[in-house]
Amino acid sequence: MQIWPNGESPCIWMEAGIIDFKLCDRNHNCDDCPFNEIMRRGGDSQQIDNFIKHTEYINVKESGYKDKTKYLNDFKKSFDIFEKFRRFTFNPDIYYGSYYWYVKLANKNIVQIGLNDNAIKMLPPLKDIIISQPDVMLKKDQSLCWLFTNIGSFYLKAPLNGKVTRINPELLSIINTFNENQKVWILELFATDLQYQIKNLVKGEKAKQFLIDQQNLIINTFKSQVKKISNELGPTLQDGGIPLFRLENVIGPHKYLDIIIQLFHDSIS
Repeated sequence: MQIWPNGESPCIWMEAGIIDFKLCDRNHNCDDCPFNEIMRRGGDSQQIDNFIKHTEYINVKESGYKDKTKYLNDFKKSFDIFEKFRRFTFNPDIYYGSYYWYVKLANKNIVQIGLNDNAIKMLPPLKDIIISQPDVMLKKDQSLCWLFTNIGSFYLKAPLNGKVTRINPELLSIINTFNENQKVWILELFATDLQYQIKNLVKGEKAKQFLIDQQNLIINTFKSQVKKISNELGPTLQDGGIPLFRLENVIGPHKYLDIIIQLFHDSIS
């Protein structure tokens, strides 16, 4: 089943998250598009709404949908560059804390430390990871591991004090092939003064709200960046005219990396 009419594709301004919905009727020839001209001039909301209502044509019957509202919602979701950040899974029985960690109690003083869903969805493809080795003593906020991408590297801060007892040997492949049913654990730690340290973590309903706040912070941070560059976007197409639906491609991979480094290091707590 198709979710948009044959030959149609989303407008670059919808792809960038600036408008809710508009099909491209110019084969991405943005230079000759009157709507693109309105947007680049910073047209007001009434101008934009009137243009979309005047030019929009949606062949719902051809798409296979009987309900126009469902068709529109599914189409918009398919090209929502923030969609992957709008959902997450969590376990109410484990702890969550700043820097996008989860902490799972393994036994009396051993904890498993891993990245929550919000963190994994932010990560670009990684080419290497350097992790603190077993028997290394870590202090909270000290670098726990380094992540390397094709354009740069950054480190993740430790959420607790303790001694590394075990590391995940499959970490790199798990992160790069992540699905939402997986838990991405990084290492196990013998945590000193564990009962005192977990007072700074949350679980249950508090954890759910904490993750929602993280999620909103991520989306709002990236949306702010998209709006800053909206007047300079131009046709967001790769060679060959393929629309760029990934957020990293819309704002640029270097800026994307800068933003996720800021988010990881300035995490809410």
